[in-house]
Amino acid sequence: MNKFTFERSIQFLWVFVVILSFGCDPASLEVSREDEEPAFQRGKRLIREGRYEDALTTFLKVIELRRQAPESHLSSGLIYLEHQEDPIQAIYHFQQYRKQRPDSSKDELVLQRIEAAKRAFMQSLPGSPQMGESPLIPELRQTVEQLRAEKKELEISLNQARRELTMYQQKPQTLAQPQLDRVVLKTPPLPTSPPPSKDATSLPQKKRFYTVVRGDTLSLISKKMYGTSNRWYELFKANQNKIANPNQLKVGQALMVP
Repeated sequence: MNKFTFERSIQFLWVFVVILSFGCDPASLEVSREDEEPAFQRGKRLIREGRYEDALTTFLKVIELRRQAPESHLSSGLIYLEHQEDPIQAIYHFQQYRKQRPDSSKDELVLQRIEAAKRAFMQSLPGSPQMGESPLIPELRQTVEQLRAEKKELEISLNQARRELTMYQQKPQTLAQPQLDRVVLKTPPLPTSPPPSKDATSLPQKKRFYTVVRGDTLSLISKKMYGTSNRWYELFKANQNKIANPNQLKVGQALMVP
């Protein structure tokens, strides 16, 4: 080896040592190259155009081809969370971003997105309190309240009847009671009405209809037609072909009353 070649080798080794001493981060250089890739730039352009599904496909392709693609993971997570309603996939891509960019200035924002995705997932579970309730739930609640009120009235009437029975049992019998019984026995019997004819009972009953007015509900119509709100479900079953939502009756609609 001549002197010139030896000096060039020493200079190359010195430059390599200087680069290592400055702590060059290969991951950061790879992120820079990711931002400059045509596919990544195309994904960003598709987002600006509102073509989120095409943008997601593009970012996933970048992730597939690269060993490190944190920005594509972040963009994919945002699309899954905000436009695809897939919180599980969103959480995965957010976690991949934090894994590949642990010192990112966006870490707090990404953590907030992960919490939002977790809440969205919990709300999607069956029986979650944030889920929309069945259209029959308000009617059932109203029926329960009506039953509770009727139960309370029955308890009051029952207690009153018990008190009257107790007072009657404690009241002494009078001598005039037998005379009253004889008077009652001498009273001529009331005339009985003749049984209905076979023709009258065999006639088909006419169908009844009720026209919905403003403010009507199935429970209110049941109260009007039957004297109790508990038979609202019979009205609903008899008019299923007319009622799409039992909580949204149409004014002027004719409902059959079974």
